[in-house]
Amino acid sequence: VRIKEKHYGEDHVEVASTLSNLANVHQRQGNYDQAKVLYRRALRIMQKHYGEDHVAVSPTMNNLANAFLYQGDYDQAKGLYQRALRISQKHYGEDHIQVSSALNNLATALQHQGDYDQAKVLYQRAVHIKQKHYGADHVEVAFTLNNLSTIVHYQGDYDKAKVLYQRALRIMQKHYSEDHVQVLSILNNLATLLQHQEEYDQAKVLYQRAVHIKQKHYGADHVE
Repeated sequence: VRIKEKHYGEDHVEVASTLSNLANVHQRQGNYDQAKVLYRRALRIMQKHYGEDHVAVSPTMNNLANAFLYQGDYDQAKGLYQRALRISQKHYGEDHIQVSSALNNLATALQHQGDYDQAKVLYQRAVHIKQKHYGADHVEVAFTLNNLSTIVHYQGDYDKAKVLYQRALRIMQKHYSEDHVQVLSILNNLATLLQHQEEYDQAKVLYQRAVHIKQKHYGADHVE
């Protein structure tokens, strides 16, 4: 950062790019306050250079929103995700694959706020776009199906949630294999649902599979 500031000046877009990369490192380390400081500075520079609604601004805005989300500040995250979504839709169009990510992010914030109806609508839109772009059995579809299933589960529609979880699980297992760590989230979610439906034997089987995968991936004495 210092080298670029000396060479280009403090408000150059190249400085913003490196600030954003540094913020990403802090974010991965859980240093969210420092990440937010860096993202905000990068965002100011990029908005000054490109304009507030330019598509180049959207990734940094989204990353800043993530930092707020991780800290539980869902209102701030929601506002930033909404702005990022508007920019993506304006630049790419309503059904572009880039828009699906923005929809998913905003839906996540709404889910944390308990706005399940609106979150479900956005997850459904994201699934539609991803299926159109990747095909119905792509792993990206499975990730968003898992999110959508969770909302339907929370709303008490267990039968529909079960169908969605099972579909997401089939896609994940096809893509990663049955004992891959990426399968864990859906296995646990489906097992919890079966438990709610009092299908205890089947729930136990899935929980046991999840334990086996965690032991294989993390080791028998890992906190997971």
